[in-house]
Amino acid sequence: MLQFIMGRSGSGKTQYVYDMLAKKVINREEKLLMIVPEQLSFETEKTFLDMLGGINSRKIQVLSFSRMVDFVFRQIGGLSGRAIDDGGRSIIMSLAIEQAQDNLELYKKQVNRPELAKLMLTAVKEFKMCCISTDTLRQTAARLKNTTLQQKLNETALITDIYNSILSKSYIDPLDNLSKLYDALLENPVFQDYTIAIDSFSGFTVAEQRLLSLLIQQCQECYMTITTDQQEYAQKSRRFTTTNNTKKVVSLLAKKAGVKVLPPLYITGNKRTAVPSLQALESNIFRADAVKLDESADNVSLYCGTDIYSECEYVAGEIKRLAILEDYRYRDIAVIARSLEGYRGILDTIFNKFDIGYFMDKPQDIISKPLITMVTAAFEVIHTSFSSESIFRFLKTGLMGICTDDIAHLENYCYIWNISGSQFKNTFTANPQGYVDKFSPSDTQLLEKLEKLRQQIIIPLIDFKLSITDKTGKEISLAVYKLIQAFNVEKIIKEQAVTLHTKDEIQQAKDLIRIWDIFINALDETAIILQDTYISSKRYSDLLNIVLDNETISFIPRGSDQVIIGTADRVRLNSPKAVFVIGANDGEFPAVPRAGGIFNDIERRNLILCDLPMYDSLEDLSAKEQFFAYSAVSAPSQRLYVTCYEATLLGELKTPSPIINEVINILPQANLIYAKKENPYANLWSQPQAFELAAKNWKANSADARNLRDYFIEIPKYNHRIKALEALLANKPMSIENKQLAKKLFGENMRLSASQVEKFYLCSFQYFCRYGLKAKERKKAQIDSAEYGSLIHYILERILQTPIEALEQMSDTEINTIIYNEMEIYLNHHLGGKDDKTVRYLQGLDRIKATAVTVVKHIIQELSQSMFKPVDFELKIGGSTWEDQGIDGYHVQADDNINVIVQGSVDRVDIYKEQNTSYIRIVDYKTGAKKFVLSDVMFGLNLQMLIYLSAIVKNGGKKYSLPIVPAGVLYMPSGDAYVNLDNVAAQDEIDTLQNKEYRMNGLILKDIDIIKAMEQDGNGVYIPVILKEEKPKKAKKDEPPQSPVIKISKGAQYTVSQTQMQYIFDKIDYLIGNMATSLLQGRVNAVPAKGTYDACAYCPYLSICGYKEGMECRNIVKSSSAFQAPTEEVQ
Repeated sequence: MLQFIMGRSGSGKTQYVYDMLAKKVINREEKLLMIVPEQLSFETEKTFLDMLGGINSRKIQVLSFSRMVDFVFRQIGGLSGRAIDDGGRSIIMSLAIEQAQDNLELYKKQVNRPELAKLMLTAVKEFKMCCISTDTLRQTAARLKNTTLQQKLNETALITDIYNSILSKSYIDPLDNLSKLYDALLENPVFQDYTIAIDSFSGFTVAEQRLLSLLIQQCQECYMTITTDQQEYAQKSRRFTTTNNTKKVVSLLAKKAGVKVLPPLYITGNKRTAVPSLQALESNIFRADAVKLDESADNVSLYCGTDIYSECEYVAGEIKRLAILEDYRYRDIAVIARSLEGYRGILDTIFNKFDIGYFMDKPQDIISKPLITMVTAAFEVIHTSFSSESIFRFLKTGLMGICTDDIAHLENYCYIWNISGSQFKNTFTANPQGYVDKFSPSDTQLLEKLEKLRQQIIIPLIDFKLSITDKTGKEISLAVYKLIQAFNVEKIIKEQAVTLHTKDEIQQAKDLIRIWDIFINALDETAIILQDTYISSKRYSDLLNIVLDNETISFIPRGSDQVIIGTADRVRLNSPKAVFVIGANDGEFPAVPRAGGIFNDIERRNLILCDLPMYDSLEDLSAKEQFFAYSAVSAPSQRLYVTCYEATLLGELKTPSPIINEVINILPQANLIYAKKENPYANLWSQPQAFELAAKNWKANSADARNLRDYFIEIPKYNHRIKALEALLANKPMSIENKQLAKKLFGENMRLSASQVEKFYLCSFQYFCRYGLKAKERKKAQIDSAEYGSLIHYILERILQTPIEALEQMSDTEINTIIYNEMEIYLNHHLGGKDDKTVRYLQGLDRIKATAVTVVKHIIQELSQSMFKPVDFELKIGGSTWEDQGIDGYHVQADDNINVIVQGSVDRVDIYKEQNTSYIRIVDYKTGAKKFVLSDVMFGLNLQMLIYLSAIVKNGGKKYSLPIVPAGVLYMPSGDAYVNLDNVAAQDEIDTLQNKEYRMNGLILKDIDIIKAMEQDGNGVYIPVILKEEKPKKAKKDEPPQSPVIKISKGAQYTVSQTQMQYIFDKIDYLIGNMATSLLQGRVNAVPAKGTYDACAYCPYLSICGYKEGMECRNIVKSSSAFQAPTEEVQ
């Protein structure tokens, strides 16, 4: 006997079944079974427990179809074997396609694409759920006229046969369980004489239909609930098309089985809700003859947010309001979406912000988890020949037992020395600091540690490579396991789980163990499937990735009082008080059906016409979508909220779905709420939410803004946030408020380099990052501009120690030989020799050699005509004793007795002695462009050489014996000098233009004798000043004739008097003192130099300083007044 219990949503069909079965228990009837969807099994058992108590509730067996398989086979036996999962299916399908590829035409070009395996698996699942054999596929293909569809069926059947053949060797497929259950019940009528109730299904697969047919035959009584309307059933209403079709199918099954079908029992009314608006909505939504309810509908609200964040904020706020003001429990509330994909990471984050307990069914992929990343990275290391990227991906999983700092040091070393590939197999010998002269003790210690790390990491990976080359799938699986054992990964995971337990992070600890178990099962599964098949390591890793990509971990609810968040096709609810239907945008809820799988909608229709029991066509899917929407809207007992949003986060406009239009048509007085018109202060239900709003309107003067601001000012835990917020809004300069901390960062007595002073005046925040926080950019060990400069400096220092008279006598060949030898010495002592250098690298050195020859020859020419002679190279300023050929540092005493010592190194010191006076100039080699502008000094820039000169004047008396007079600072170009000339240019012309490129610039003492001592003829070939002899006026009678007057004709802006030079030194003292005072007072705001300089260009800290164009800056202007009257500028 079969009877349908029919009624609309909320009419009480399920309760009728509960009461009927409970009554049978009370009447001591046995063999009672209730079949429900898997998601409802726990809730149904709980309901019977509440109704009947512990003992009697066990007399009603509650099963889903999957649980029925276990129930039956536990009694009769016969279902044994290792069950395949989705990961195993994927690997077997990949192998099946690979074996079938020679016989494929339609799918031949897609054989190596993972998408084909997924499509084929979807098809196989459908065939099994629809009980379609491969023979049936071929028979159907033979009757078709469409050759493409015919070929598609035949090739699909071929792949399916191979797939089933491989699978049957080692596994049983749970997808076959319902068919096996059907066969078992034919021989063993386990449910003979049972009373069976079937509830909450909207439809059944073909396999479930076959099983139902048998159950209906074997049982004594069968009751099935159908959600429909008596009148609409007769009228074939569209909103119940899905369930009406289900009733027809089951009725036909009963008729074929010879089972009597009693007249249906119709249950009317709405037992779920007594709210008129909700009753009207359930009764009329999606009906062509819908009746309006012209009365208040306060229990139904429609909300349109500006975007998905606005929508989720509203939902969370309303849930919080219901919980606080109306005594709702979270478990009384449900949130239903058609799909949660767009809401993951948004809805859950906002619920956390509002401190709302919730359960969201969101299985997580494990492919990105550390253990899985480690294994995939290990294969990547082998397949990329030990690329550094793959090795550090392997290391950074946190499962190596290597601390983060050690990994960082190793990564820096590999970055600096460009270690990758086979270089990892060589012993580390280079300095961790890059190209430096000597190993410090700390460098040696670090290098030893890095070499041990290299061996610890690389040796197991080399062994792993050997153990997966030319091996079977089983052997490779074992090699993977041995690799993770070599690094003690299992032990480390257990230790991490224990640590998480101690921190009360129980779920994360369980997840670690679950992922380990899943991985080991996946490894076993791969080994079992591949067995003794020889396979390349690349193919193996691809197949293992396919298995792991299909694995997920799901979560069970952690508490009883939680908002349930689910999708309309999966969620099963027990009459929640309030329901939020979210994402009610056109095309999203109800969703627009799309054909999926290997068959398009037209092909699917053709196959259904050929009596192939395929899944639904698009038309049927559309009906299902409408039923899902109806079920969601009719689910609440007290309140309904339907929400949508106006635009996506990318700005794409969205429109409301038919659900909202239907609600408005039926309930014209429903609450319509628009985010743009909503008072944001009216719905504040959590402190984090309220503080966000307060922060956005902190400066506003409205009463609401003031009240909220005053509220948070009184809460101590928000004090630091408010302080930071007010500083930001006030555009308060960035500073270190704790002066003791500033002293720790910068030192109460500072030792600085001259370049640090310039860095500070370029941008104090940049200085703070580099020298306070020590956040230094990594630098590769290569011939870049800095290393090029070091090499040129070295060559010039070595060669110019030879007396200039001897250099003048050397031929070009001899100079070339000296430079070549010096470069060889530098290469061996500073760059680690030639052995590990690339051809490109060595070619770069050859180019430097050619440049060095040109520069040396130019300097020889310059010095041979100059009265100034080199006396020191790489002179140390500060940090060395006089006996070590250095001089004391540049000392400045700033405010509050702050002592500053500036130290550094001078490339070259030249001296000219005349009349018991030492005139000193210093020369700085510059491989790049450098133009000295005196006005820069006023802004704290271009100071380096002048600081050194001042230090020598103050502290060099002992070293240089005679009183010292500063003769100037000069920048000597030492890079490539490119000139544009045609092919017939004479050598003299070339030399002239090259000399112009190599002409020094800087600041020179305004003294004709000193200028002539630097360049005797005063033609400005070597220095930036040109002298001119002016003929005297004709002498008057009886007057002696006047001598010619030598004056500066060009380059006066590069000269200053001795008095003016002292003013510059005084200015430098002030700038250094001001810098020290500013740092110790914590003034490190981002006010960069702009104008003729741009401190932001190439600044590595630009992304964190917050500076944007148009904000406050130091505008550096090239001032001509500094050239014309430096005295006033300096003063």
